Amino acid sequence: PGAELQGLFGLCRIAFQALVDSGHEPEVIKAHSFGGLPRALQTPTRKKVEDGTGSAWVPALETAEGEWISGTSDIVAWAEQHAQV
Repeated sequence: PGAELQGLFGLCRIAFQALVDSGHEPEVIKAHSFGGLPRALQTPTRKKVEDGTGSAWVPALETAEGEWISGTSDIVAWAEQHAQV
């Protein structure tokens, strides 16, 4: 997880750490754009987040089952409820 944490800050880092602490091995995919931009200017990754969650803002989690969780507090809660340790 050390290498994955490089470049993660703020709310994304908190969500990532909650997943790691609960025994998950999340794959980090960076959005590389600002969520407030119009959709036409968004990266494909940011558009995928918006399609899955209804919001262009990150962090967002797509589970192995294809469920989308949006927002740090909801990701932290999901991680605690689905702990692998």
